Amino acid sequence: MSFNRYPRCGGARTEHSGLVWRDHMIDIGEALDLLDWCVRDRGEDYRSAATDRIVPLALRKAGAPLTAVSPLARTRVADIYASDRHNPLNLTLGAVMVLSAAESAERDEQTWEIALQAALRAASRFLELIPDP
Repeated sequence: MSFNRYPRCGGARTEHSGLVWRDHMIDIGEALDLLDWCVRDRGEDYRSAATDRIVPLALRKAGAPLTAVSPLARTRVADIYASDRHNPLNLTLGAVMVLSAAESAERDEQTWEIALQAALRAASRFLELIPDP
């Protein structure tokens, strides 16, 4: 199954300016676009510093307020989603899956490009679970 919204697969990039955060839900495609945007901004070989992580940056690029993103400094995105506090992140389950994959690669001290590739693999596995119409 191909994923056409992702820019490297021939899809169009989503622009994230002027969003109203509370009314906006990030889905799997937009999560991939946001991760790609981070990689393009910092470069494929970029590695995270303690205060500069790919998932919080991606969510900030989508317009997430700092109060929604700050718990990611100490808690994994999947854990926040699974708790009662997941509403401020406005993520679909697919978005959580790809962001978690990127977060995991990053915690293993991989480059952001490798984190993006991990997110793409997670998206592919997730989308394979959806039956064809």
